[in-house]
Amino acid sequence: PDVFLRATTARMFTFSADPTFNENRPDFQEELKSRLEPILGSEAVRRKAAKGIFGGDPPDWWSAEDQSDMAKMSKGRYASSSLDE
Repeated sequence: PDVFLRATTARMFTFSADPTFNENRPDFQEELKSRLEPILGSEAVRRKAAKGIFGGDPPDWWSAEDQSDMAKMSKGRYASSSLDE
């Protein structure tokens, strides 16, 4: 599970069979981000969450910094795959 704590390591690409949900996914994701902001937006709370995930002090590689910018991808990147090469 610790791999999912690294913004540049894990990516999830999902698709819904429900076309309505799929079309509205960006709105859903924005609402989800706004609801998680009280948790993810605070370095102190991220640190507390990491302690719970790791069962104590996080490993040395872990950082409480906001990784939102590192996790962003351009829209063009979504349309390609390393399997296409």
